[in-house]
Amino acid sequence: MAAKQSLNKTMEEERVKGFAEILVARNISDGLSHLIQSAGLGGLKPNTVILGWPYGWRKCEDDRTWQIFLQAVRNVTSARMALLVPKGINFFPDSTDKVNGNIDIWWIVHDGGLLMLLPFLLKQHRTWKNCKMRIFTVAQMEDNSIQMKKDLKTFLYHLRIEAERAMMDITTSRRPDTEDRRGYQQVDICQISQGAANEGTAIQRLH
Repeated sequence: MAAKQSLNKTMEEERVKGFAEILVARNISDGLSHLIQSAGLGGLKPNTVILGWPYGWRKCEDDRTWQIFLQAVRNVTSARMALLVPKGINFFPDSTDKVNGNIDIWWIVHDGGLLMLLPFLLKQHRTWKNCKMRIFTVAQMEDNSIQMKKDLKTFLYHLRIEAERAMMDITTSRRPDTEDRRGYQQVDICQISQGAANEGTAIQRLH
């Protein structure tokens, strides 16, 4: 089959190891649904689906552009799988390039180690090998930022992941009542407590 040969050729060019299979369906939406439900076997069944961002859907006259994407998101959710939607992937470096810099992770929803695992896997590739990981987590007013900082350090230790840590304590002052607002300005306080090398350093910003 020509489609399978083309897929195998692309995998060889990108140096991706795996098996190529072609699924025939009436339309793209049904095809994605079948793939999500049938991919893998037993313990080798994947738990994550990667979808491309539907660029140009606002200007496209064909509603199927965004409908297919939304239906795929629903199918992934129904299958209880994780969903990754990389945006701007066309600007990612080539697999033969080597980049330097930071990989920043904003760990807002503490729902497991998936966000930690992704940059770790990226660093295993020669393109991203020289990058450093920085993890930012946000503490609300009711959170214990000191305990969260300790928990994050322990969590990374168990995952065997080396990364710089930054804890952000966000506090918003009470807004004056309507009758008291005259002559007052809202004050937002943002305190950033740096971890790792800058342990204990705090930066406060007032607006």
